[in-house]
Amino acid sequence: MLIKSKEAREYVRHVIRTVHPSSRLGLGSKDCPVKISGTIFYRNKFLADLSVELVQDALQEAGVISNDRYVCHVDVKKGHDKGRPRAELTIEEVPEFRW
Repeated sequence: MLIKSKEAREYVRHVIRTVHPSSRLGLGSKDCPVKISGTIFYRNKFLADLSVELVQDALQEAGVISNDRYVCHVDVKKGHDKGRPRAELTIEEVPEFRW
C-alpha cells in the first residue's frame, strides 16, 4: 500500500483506531472472497473524493479483511452528513463467487 497524501494516511490511521476489535475478522480468501456495500457519508458534499480503494486499504490495515485483492464486488454510495461523517459498510463473504 502506497498512500501519498497526508489526509489519506490520516484516514487510514483513523479507521484503524476506530474499528471495534470484534470486527477484526480478517475476512476474505482466494476461495471465499468478500463484497463490500454501504454508504460513505462526507462532511461536505463538494469534497466527497474518498476513493473506495483507500477504504479497502484501510479495512485491510485494520484487519477487517485479510487482503483487498479478495474483494470481488463493491457497491458503495456517497452520502452527506455535515455533523457526523462516517462509513456505514457491510462486508460479506461470498463463497459461491468463482474467479
